[in-house]
Amino acid sequence: MHDSIDYLQFYDDERYLLGVGDHFRKTGKLEAADLYMLFAWKANRAKNYHKNRLKKRACSGSFAGAVSEIAVTLHSTPGQKERHQLLMGKWGFALPTATAILTILYPNEFTVYDYRVCGVLGIKKQSFWSNIF
Repeated sequence: MHDSIDYLQFYDDERYLLGVGDHFRKTGKLEAADLYMLFAWKANRAKNYHKNRLKKRACSGSFAGAVSEIAVTLHSTPGQKERHQLLMGKWGFALPTATAILTILYPNEFTVYDYRVCGVLGIKKQSFWSNIF
C-alpha cells in the first residue's frame, strides 16, 4: 500500500508555507516540492523558469539537488546579509524572489520586497535595499 499525499494542504498556501519554514528552521531541510510551491506562491508564472535555472546551477544537475544545496548553505550561513547575498549571488535570484524565500524560511528576520513598496515610498529600488545593508 502506498502512502497517499493530502493535496488539499497545498490550497492554503500561506499556512502550508509557514509550516515549510518551521520545518526548515528545525531540521535545515527543504524539499524540492516545497521550494517549487514557494515559487508558485511568489510568482506562479516564473516557477518553471526558476526550476530549470536552478538545475543548471546545481552540482548534481537536478532541481532536488539544487534545493538541497540551497537548504544546507542557507541553514549553515549566519547573518541576514550573508543569507541574502547567497541567494542573489550564488543562486542568481532577483531581489523579490530572494526575499520571498527568506521571508518564509526566516519570517522574524525578513519581509518580502516588492517594487510597488518603493513606488509608494517614492524611492528608487536599488537605494531601498542598499540602505538596509
